[in-house]
Amino acid sequence: MNLAFLKAITVIMGVMIVVGVTVLGVLLFTRASDPASGKEVVDARSLSLPEGTRFVAADGDTESLVLTLEKISTGTSMIAIHDVKSGKRIHLFELTPSE
Repeated sequence: MNLAFLKAITVIMGVMIVVGVTVLGVLLFTRASDPASGKEVVDARSLSLPEGTRFVAADGDTESLVLTLEKISTGTSMIAIHDVKSGKRIHLFELTPSE
């Protein structure tokens, strides 16, 4: 293989690496400095718990919120699933011991 050709390929690849790292750095800087980039602002929602229950834990994703509740009088666990966007309850499960 020609030595001049190998040197040219090495220089071109080095320039491509420098340009790629520079572009990546600029993109990361602009996204980090813009607080609204990639984030959807959502209004605060109000959820009502069933009467006589207390909040135990929560989990969720972009579409649903899963709340674990406990009935104060009996200690029975409940799972409530809410829609994140509307705040409306989708399902309410009461966990009972199996016989």
